Amino acid sequence: RKEAAMIADRIPYVTSDVIVVGGGLSGVVAALAASDKGAKVTLFRHGYGRTALGGGMFSFATNHDGSVKDALKSRIAAMAKNELLPYSQMKDPLKSLRQAYKLLAAKLPADFPRDIEEDAPQLLCLSEGGALLRGDMAVPQVRSGDLARFVGGDVKIAVIGFTELPFFRPQLLKEQWLMDMHAAGIEKAEIRVFTLPMLDDGRQTFFRMYSEAARILDAMNPLGPLAERIREEIKGFRPDLVLFPPMLGLARRDAVRDMSELIGPPCAELVGGHQAVAGLRFQQLLDEILKAADVRVVTNCSLTGSVWQGKKLFRLSGLPDGEEGNSFNDDGVIYVEAKSFVLATGRFIGGGLAEDGDGVFETICMLPVTYAGKRLRGLPAIKLVERDYAAKHVMFSCGIDVNEHMQPLNVRREAAFPNLFACGDIIGGYDLVLDGCADGLALASAYISGVNAAGGEK
Repeated sequence: RKEAAMIADRIPYVTSDVIVVGGGLSGVVAALAASDKGAKVTLFRHGYGRTALGGGMFSFATNHDGSVKDALKSRIAAMAKNELLPYSQMKDPLKSLRQAYKLLAAKLPADFPRDIEEDAPQLLCLSEGGALLRGDMAVPQVRSGDLARFVGGDVKIAVIGFTELPFFRPQLLKEQWLMDMHAAGIEKAEIRVFTLPMLDDGRQTFFRMYSEAARILDAMNPLGPLAERIREEIKGFRPDLVLFPPMLGLARRDAVRDMSELIGPPCAELVGGHQAVAGLRFQQLLDEILKAADVRVVTNCSLTGSVWQGKKLFRLSGLPDGEEGNSFNDDGVIYVEAKSFVLATGRFIGGGLAEDGDGVFETICMLPVTYAGKRLRGLPAIKLVERDYAAKHVMFSCGIDVNEHMQPLNVRREAAFPNLFACGDIIGGYDLVLDGCADGLALASAYISGVNAAGGEK
């Protein structure tokens, strides 16, 4: 029976009401939105993408006038006036964003906010890269370090460094942190760095990545001895906040809360870079949410081809990753059929876009890739980047175009297929970093795509 079940689970055809391709933030929300409307949903992914590489803070709309108190509603309204940005294609981007987050938050742990307030100001959190970052949502481990409450006042911050993390050098970041805080209106700030061994075993240990340290902390039981040594280090300083490098546990999600209780002052993680663990922790939560929502997830499978009948997309095809190819059928191909499809494949990290020397192309349905209405096929990558590293590059802002229903457009600027939708980073028109709206667009476009893929609002 067990062998028969394994064979049945590897059938060459997968059928579903809705197929979502991509398992990051936008793919998960699209799957939840479709499932919430009663559709049978199957999600495909071949690996983790940008969500898993995140630093723990999410940005919905950039601050256009420089004020931390500028409400989300006005920021999104301002961005929706920019015809390049996908917000401009949405009937009510703030409503879609709030619906998406509310659907997701209902399944997240209780320490996440339950809703997005349209008049909410931005969060202010220090990053391990030496900046004060603005955002609209953060994982609890980072959110507890929000400095917005200190604007107009003063704050004392203790930053903890560990000798096992030689690449984390907070002493070199201190002045830049203070400059950014002063510019944000935190009138008087004091930062002190305290460095001590994470492991009290007398050995000289070095970690190459935060994830290595996080796994060691996962196994550290209890945290009391480490917390006691930190408390002794900082007791003469009396900080208002204690900040740690972004490595306080991978499987262990309550380490920041436990440290706060053991040390005394509130504790938080710095916003991480691409080797931090906050993104991995959040991705694990998303995986658990999919499982609880009864969304079938097929991993380690790359979908790379499409077949249509008449005007509708009929089937996707692809190859399992690794050595399992021939377990599906004789030619190792898996075929995926559904009433509707959602592309949440990301850009270059997620594999939604690729470059072959003759320009950028979309990898599954061969949809046209554009920027500012101009097709990029035939333009090599060198033509899509600027000499100035800090400038806005076409290469990092391109993607497919969509209409208000999040249907990808063909070369005639019409919906490519009535049953194909897209969400997240695969949609172009904005820079994932510089425009400060990638996560908000991921949520809003995912909700619209998922609902429409399931048949629309009833």
